[in-house]
Amino acid sequence: MRQALEADCRQFLGQPLSWEYVEQFGSDEMKFRDRSEREAKIVKGKRDLRRRTAKPTDTSISLNINKSTIASLNLGTVVGNLQANVSVLQDAGQKDLARALSALAEALTDSQTLNEEQKREGIEMVAALGDELAKPEAERKSSVAKLVAQRLGQVVRRASEVAGAYELLKVAVRSSIGIELP
Repeated sequence: MRQALEADCRQFLGQPLSWEYVEQFGSDEMKFRDRSEREAKIVKGKRDLRRRTAKPTDTSISLNINKSTIASLNLGTVVGNLQANVSVLQDAGQKDLARALSALAEALTDSQTLNEEQKREGIEMVAALGDELAKPEAERKSSVAKLVAQRLGQVVRRASEVAGAYELLKVAVRSSIGIELP
């Protein structure tokens, strides 16, 4: 190694190897290595900080139904299943469909036109439709989804304030899954 270094010094510097050059090179190398390590630590620290403080870019969709409404309709389990289906759809990349199901459920519970029994039936139909739509494509039965949607449509027609949410769901189902709801 020493011989190769001496040969390189003669070739490139035109003079024999001097320990002064070796010490200078070693010192410069150490400074460069130290600076590089510090910069790498700074970059790593910035990444860690960003990772810990970054706000999630994808907020989850949740149902905003008043708990007193759920209690009066006795729908706790149904709403829990519906929320689970909304989460499954969202995780599968069907965010528009998840939002549409959630919006329809909220519109039904907030309806001033529908009575308690109609609201309960509507929420149960939304949950049943969500069950079918959240299934993998191979297990999904479009005829079941259409049948549930047909009954849901009958409930929705009683309340004009819910019709927009139902139309939004129809569009989301058609564009996301390719099923044409009545």
